[in-house]
Amino acid sequence: MTDRNDPASSNGPEPLVETGDVGAAASVSDLAAEASGAASPSPAAPQKSFVRRMLGQWPLGIVLLGVVVGLAIVATGHWRLGSTGVGAAITVGGLLRALPVVQPGLLAVRRRPLDVAVLLGVGIGIIVFAWVVPPQRG
Repeated sequence: MTDRNDPASSNGPEPLVETGDVGAAASVSDLAAEASGAASPSPAAPQKSFVRRMLGQWPLGIVLLGVVVGLAIVATGHWRLGSTGVGAAITVGGLLRALPVVQPGLLAVRRRPLDVAVLLGVGIGIIVFAWVVPPQRG
């Protein structure tokens, strides 16, 4: 038979631990975070405005703009030139991600080497396929 007051036998919320302050109690995970040196976020930290956050995403903006322009060219019937533009935009994204001084923003998905390899591989692959595919006859 288990004791109802025993925190180890319940599946409920985390048990509270006395902290030594009068009337103060904290959960075990709160105490562990405090002991490990994890600081809580500072309420005095200034929040960036929406515009400043979006301007911080300029590498992604350049890639997306290049892709949109390339797709617009494809829509006009010049698929080879438009596909080359899409591939070039993605390749530029890979080069921007490779630079250590650039804040990549949302271009950073995984570790830098993997991001660079994927973006360069996809970009160069699109360019190669655009020029390897034979033109239509007729």
